[in-house]
Amino acid sequence: MTAGVAAGAAVAAAVVLGAAVMPGPAEPETTVAVRPAAKLPERFTAPDGTAYRRVAVTTIRAGGADRATVRVPVTGERLDVAAVCEGDLQVNTGVRVAVDGRSSGPGFGRCSANRALQPLTVPTGAREVSVTFDTTTAGTACVVQGGTCRPVPRTEGTWTLGVYAWTPPDAPVRPEPVKDLPDRLGGRPLLDARPGMWPADDTVRFEFDATGRSFGLDQICAGDLAERLRFETRSTAGWATAAAAACGGPACSRRR
Repeated sequence: MTAGVAAGAAVAAAVVLGAAVMPGPAEPETTVAVRPAAKLPERFTAPDGTAYRRVAVTTIRAGGADRATVRVPVTGERLDVAAVCEGDLQVNTGVRVAVDGRSSGPGFGRCSANRALQPLTVPTGAREVSVTFDTTTAGTACVVQGGTCRPVPRTEGTWTLGVYAWTPPDAPVRPEPVKDLPDRLGGRPLLDARPGMWPADDTVRFEFDATGRSFGLDQICAGDLAERLRFETRSTAGWATAAAAACGGPACSRRR
C-alpha cells in the first residue's frame, strides 16, 4: 500500500471473507519535461514527518491541451501523485491518472487550491513509466428548466500535477483506535472481525462455508491512511473482486 504516512489501522469486518491491504494504474498525447511549480514544491515534510521529494511536474491549463504526460523513473521508492487546481466552484472537469496507459486510482475529481495526494501504482519490474494526466470528458449533462434539458457547459480549471517519491518517518505515528463494527450491517449479522496495523499487517484471513449464502465484506480505518487504504478480496475458490475497495466502503457482495 503506498501512502504518505507511516502507519494506519484497519479493521476488516466481514459478514464473511477477508481482505488484503494492497500495495499502493487515456492514452498519452503530450510529453513534458520536469519544471518548477511553486504550489507543488520540490520538497516538503508532512505533519507526521513523512518526507516528500518531487520527481516530475506538469500543468494542464484551462483552454489548453486536455492531457499531459511525464516520464518517471522507478527506483523502488514509494510514489504518490499530487494535484493543485486553480478555478472556482463551477469547475466540473477532474483529472484521471494512468500509468503506461492503465488507470491508476480514482484520480482527482474536485478542483481545489489545497494540495491533494494519492498513491501511484507502478508495474512490477518497471524501471521507468509514463504517467498521464487526462481531463477529457465524455457524454453530456443537462439541467431541466421549463421542461427543456439545457446542456451544462464544460468548465475547466488549471491543474498543476506532479509525482512525488516519499520516505516515512523513523518513528511511526500510531493512529487513534478504530470504532467497533456494528452487530448487524444491511440486515446481515456480523460473523467475524479482525484488527490490523499497516504495514506490519497487510493481510486478513477468514474461513467459512459460503455455499448458498449471501455475504459481504466491510472495513473501518483510522489515522492519516484512512482515506487512502485500498483492499482487495480473494478466495480459495479462485475469484477476486474486480476492483480494490476503499476504507469505509464495501469490498464485495457475492452469493455462492
